[in-house]
Amino acid sequence: MGRYTDAPAFASQNFGFLASAQGIRDCLVLLCILLAGMTVLSLLISWIQSLWRGVRRTS
Repeated sequence: MGRYTDAPAFASQNFGFLASAQGIRDCLVLLCILLAGMTVLSLLISWIQSLWRGVRRTS
């Protein structure tokens, strides 16, 4: 009898772990996307700055 009453708690514990693992994975994916975006943005800014220096030098 006790085994059957413990089954839902066991299942909810497992699903809770799965949900947290999913959340952690989503956070990691979001972090990677954010990091890639910041890298691209910094590259773009440095490229624009070098272009701007080139334009100012020629004029």
